[in-house]
Amino acid sequence: MTTLHLTEEQLRLVQQALDLYTRIGIGQFERIKDHSTFQKHLWNKLKDEDGETDFAQYHEIRDKADKKLMEARNIIIQENLHPNTSWSIFNKKVDESCRIAHDILRVIRHEFWKANPDRSELTVDANVDLQTKDSDKIKCKLNRTTDELNTITFNGLEYNEVQSKTGRIWLDRNIGAKRVATSINDTEAYGDYYTFDEIECPQGYRLPTEDEWKAEILSWESDNWNGAFNSPLKLPSSGFSLLVHTFKDGDSSYYWSELVSISKARFLFISNDNVGIKTSNQEFGLSVRLIKE
Repeated sequence: MTTLHLTEEQLRLVQQALDLYTRIGIGQFERIKDHSTFQKHLWNKLKDEDGETDFAQYHEIRDKADKKLMEARNIIIQENLHPNTSWSIFNKKVDESCRIAHDILRVIRHEFWKANPDRSELTVDANVDLQTKDSDKIKCKLNRTTDELNTITFNGLEYNEVQSKTGRIWLDRNIGAKRVATSINDTEAYGDYYTFDEIECPQGYRLPTEDEWKAEILSWESDNWNGAFNSPLKLPSSGFSLLVHTFKDGDSSYYWSELVSISKARFLFISNDNVGIKTSNQEFGLSVRLIKE
């Protein structure tokens, strides 16, 4: 037996690597384009002079990549599989190493599932059904101490810490929110709206950088408000506050990020069909979600 000690963030990376290895092995070549190196490269390549990404072109290029990757797969396997289809993990054509990787992946995912206080019995991670030789020897244990995830009080409200899929620690709700979001349009979870100059952070917490927001986006199931809400951060569609103090909610989210100039700052934008990092005047009132330093 071999023992390997990792941080949770490193274990998440092992999980992602095993998932990619397994998916490529069953013919899901389109997953190659989702590697963080290529996503970040394309994201930055398509930025305009204001630092904003052209997301229409971004998705157009990714759609073209999908077609080319499927063509390459069919050439390699000498079969004409339809797009968005692949072999089963139990297909005899799939190498046994993929099934071993899949079993290790299942054990890791189940361990993270057990550590999630909001876990659901209805997810695939709730049970582990291993298939390969010596799979019973695969062991994974998270050694979390009780002080890893804390509870703080800030401006009269209580906030819990939550760990995202990237391994980073965040506050579990927007600043000023009365509770963690129970739905995308949960008004009790919207919180307060701040111009950039109004933002105050409790000791040990700060605004997330642009790269930290991007890392979270890459961990979501989808690039929209469903992905944001279904993530451990439970980000609601909280809208924003205008200069004239009118209010808009329910169809988008705006979360402050880092300062880029004397008058402008970056923010995370989320809608029902899009997500991205944009630039705004500091006078707009946006939501605030803090990350642990």
